[in-house]
Amino acid sequence: MALSATIFRIELDVADVDRGVYLQEKLRLALHPSEEPERLVARLLAYALRWQEGLRFAKDLADAEEPALWRHDDLGQVAEWIEVGAPTARRLHIRSKSVPNLVVVVYKGPDDGRDALRRELAREARVHRAVEIEVLTLPGALVSDVAEAMGRSAAMTVIRTGDALQVLVDGAPFDGTLRFGSLADLG
Repeated sequence: MALSATIFRIELDVADVDRGVYLQEKLRLALHPSEEPERLVARLLAYALRWQEGLRFAKDLADAEEPALWRHDDLGQVAEWIEVGAPTARRLHIRSKSVPNLVVVVYKGPDDGRDALRRELAREARVHRAVEIEVLTLPGALVSDVAEAMGRSAAMTVIRTGDALQVLVDGAPFDGTLRFGSLADLG
């Protein structure tokens, strides 16, 4: 018998001061049986930090042809593709040819996921438009702490000013520093 997904109900408040994004939303997120809670938190933070009208969670682990998050334009074409974790260089190379805005969100490991992505890139000769592919590095310790504190029903507030990130889970604060760059910076 196949394991079923665990559903999380999150009341999300976002205050992204630099971008002028203020959002209140109730979300239902599925934690896939093979997914770690930290990855669910990374997907949720990617949603909060990259939010704009039309951004949606995709099937992700249930469908290998979809990212963690994406946004379509008015014509139904993919306008933004957001990968969470360390996707293969081949996947990034292929997607960079068809998607105008590609983002990779990394969050775990000794260098918050950047080392794993760097090793993957070393295996591939080239990734198309690597300098244009954004890499957002979430603080791994913050992601782990939030995953540990978050229950299946939680109120979460995400506050970003510059590279400072504060996440409150049911009132408990967690702080960290975001890192921004491009895929080319890792090469």
